Amino acid sequence: MFMKKIGRVRPYGGAGVLFYRVKGETVEVLLGKRRYRPYAGHWSVPGGRSERNRNTRNTETPLATALRETEEEIGVRFCLNGSGEELPRVRLCVPGIFSFTTFILPYPSRARAYCGQEFTRLEWFPLHSLPTPLHHGVMRAVRELGRMMVTV
Repeated sequence: MFMKKIGRVRPYGGAGVLFYRVKGETVEVLLGKRRYRPYAGHWSVPGGRSERNRNTRNTETPLATALRETEEEIGVRFCLNGSGEELPRVRLCVPGIFSFTTFILPYPSRARAYCGQEFTRLEWFPLHSLPTPLHHGVMRAVRELGRMMVTV
């Protein structure tokens, strides 16, 4: 009986962006303090659920989701050359239930982020001094960014 109910639920798929910038010797990340449940009050990245096209029933790609959600939530638009397959990312996944992809991107130099309705605050934090509580999915992307910076 329980399995039948679960089988009818569409798995959650979503994506977001961990933006970073380098100021002198310091790497900083842009995080927002979530306004809404779940995880209200936690620091996180702009992102959200992938949308489904009503006509084709296709779900948007993680990259398309990240592009759309970032513009909706903080007003940052960014353009990519190519398909985006080469972009660094981390993916949290529970097959059939949950999947969230976080792309790790340099902050566009001309962008001007604003704090939209999804967040109560939007701030830059040094990698070595992250705020709490931090959404559990963000730490994995932060660790990957740290590895990326070591190899640069």
